[in-house]
Amino acid sequence: MKSDDDVETCDFTLPIQLNNIVTNIDIVIDKNNPICITTQGYRHYLSKYVPSKILLSCLKACSIQFTPP
Repeated sequence: MKSDDDVETCDFTLPIQLNNIVTNIDIVIDKNNPICITTQGYRHYLSKYVPSKILLSCLKACSIQFTPP
């Protein structure tokens, strides 16, 4: 199915999580394994792709840990 702008649309809803404070992003070496995202509430999310918006102030404050660094 195509939209008005000739872009394919998804047939399912993506589980987007908003307003969750991320504390750790664990990127594994093997690209076949998922990325693990940990939030402040110790919830873990696994995903092949992680779109994110990280403020520069958060990066400077090192409030998010990246594994490997």
